[in-house]
Amino acid sequence: MYCCPNCNRRSEQPSNYCPNCGSAMTMVQEYREYYQPTTRKVPLAKKIVGMALSAFGLVMAATGVFETLLFAAAYRDIKGGLIAAIIFGLFSLPGSIIGLSISASNIANGDTSAFGKVGMILGIVGIGAAAFSFLLGLVT
Repeated sequence: MYCCPNCNRRSEQPSNYCPNCGSAMTMVQEYREYYQPTTRKVPLAKKIVGMALSAFGLVMAATGVFETLLFAAAYRDIKGGLIAAIIFGLFSLPGSIIGLSISASNIANGDTSAFGKVGMILGIVGIGAAAFSFLLGLVT
């Protein structure tokens, strides 16, 4: 695109001089406006739910590990340890996965608070603890 620096007339066709005022035309690049994605405000309740579900999953998984070790070591009840690992693992794994996904979607939608970050960390640790509880129950 060509533009006259004197009268600011624009022309798509190349020309040396402005047809309006006679000044020398200069070539300019087009200004393109790029799309900037907008971030939505994440409701506080959704932030808290994501973090709470992740924390619930982690607590249940840790309880499963504790109960499995308690049954296996203190009571010498291998069947009880396996049942504890399965029951607490079944409660902790879905809570951790759902909490992690909610927290991750909150962060993807522009959540910069600590709720989203803590929820993601708790969800990841909860999934790992639930898997450890299952494995511990199977090993004992």
